[in-house]
Parts: sequence; structure tokens; C-alpha cells
Amino acid sequence: MAKNKPPADHHFVPQFLLRNFVDDAGALHVSSARMMKSYRILESGEAGTIVGVDGGILKGKLLYIFRPNVPATAVLPMFPWNSQGTTAKPVAQVVSASGQPGPLIVLGGAIGSSGHVTFTTASPAFDVTQQFGSSGIGIGGYKIYNASAVDHTIGMNDLGTNVLASGYLRFS
Repeated sequence: MAKNKPPADHHFVPQFLLRNFVDDAGALHVSSARMMKSYRILESGEAGTIVGVDGGILKGKLLYIFRPNVPATAVLPMFPWNSQGTTAKPVAQVVSASGQPGPLIVLGGAIGSSGHVTFTTASPAFDVTQQFGSSGIGIGGYKIYNASAVDHTIGMNDLGTNVLASGYLRFS
């Protein structure tokens, strides 16, 4: 097996990439903001290699690694994943997790080009939130449910060029 390359039967799914985008008023913007969710289930005893967080991203990176206490055989992501890139205040997003069986992780992330990013809405609250990058250009958060997941709402303010994304990963 080639080093740093996931086996074909594993998942590695980029979900949201923002380079050039047209805002709601039809104006073209060039941005280096990028938000991506990826996942991979390691085989028993596999040390694993983290790929994709190196390279030319200058402002900041955030990586979560989850190690469950039971074997996971499949990852079932929310589809479609909530995501918006805009130069205005992003619309609040709802992660429809209610009624989904656990284990399940609700994830949310926000990037704002002027920095000092916070969630203006995070309901219910995430278990963990973490700012990242120079001047706190982004924030990520997650909530773990072993059972009885509920819907989540997240939002952010207008901080220049903005990216807001959210969803869940369900495991079986």
C-alpha cells in the first residue's frame, strides 16, 4: 500500500471548497477560504497517516480525531452538508440530527476574513469549540451523541468573506 494514500475501501470525502465565488448580488470574489470535512476508518492496528492538512494554507487549520470505544464499520454523513460562502452574514444553519441513531457527531465550522470568529448561535451548545488560525480566523465545534441526537442550529456574524458549514457524521 502506498504511504499517505487511503485504501480504496476507505472514505476520504472533501465536502466544501471555496476559491472563487459569486455572491448573492452577482459580484465575483476571490478567496483563499477553504473548509473541508474528511473521514477515514482505520483498520485494527493501523497507525494511520494524516493527509491533506499540510501545504499552502497559511491562515489556520483545525483537525479533530475521534477514537470511539466500539468498532466503527461505516460512516454515514448527512447529505447534503450545510455550507455557504458569502460576503454578507451567512444564513443560520440547522443540522437535522433528531431521530438519527447514535453514535453521531454534529460538526460546525465558521471562517471570517476579519478574524475573531465566534458562533453567534450554537444551540444546543457544542461539547467543544476551538478557534484557529491567525487572529482567530476560524472556529470549529462538535457535539457527540451516543443516542438520542437532537437538531442543532449554528450561525455567525458578517466578518468580510465568510464560510459557514455544518452537518453530522453517523457511525455504525
